[in-house]
Amino acid sequence: MALATPVLMIEKIMDYATEVDALTGKIRQNLELNEQYHNNAKKLEQDLSHLKDSAGLFAMGYGAKLNEVMEAQQIISRRFKDTDTINFVTNLAMTISRLDNVPLKLAAENIESVILQFKLGPEEAKAVSNQMAVAA
Repeated sequence: MALATPVLMIEKIMDYATEVDALTGKIRQNLELNEQYHNNAKKLEQDLSHLKDSAGLFAMGYGAKLNEVMEAQQIISRRFKDTDTINFVTNLAMTISRLDNVPLKLAAENIESVILQFKLGPEEAKAVSNQMAVAA
């Protein structure tokens, strides 16, 4: 097994950073639609920083990749615009992902679908997932 060269390692790091930046941009676009961020770039930057920090904690806590967690946040931020709710539902998606052994992106998309189909709030979505876990 050949060791990675320093150049190859730097390229991989740069690719990863580019992917994280792209996901941050998508989350930014989703959040900017909320009027709480209109003419308030400082709040938007603070909330993006908070989400990125939370993604790092989730990644460490669940043993997931940062970009996967941010992808879940991006999916959830299409529906919800406040950071606490985005983190709550992302955590729910991560729990479902681990319990059901499905990719995090799929768990986030499924939660988004259920929330939209049944017009649920985040707490209601958690109650539904808890009932499904008990039934299984």
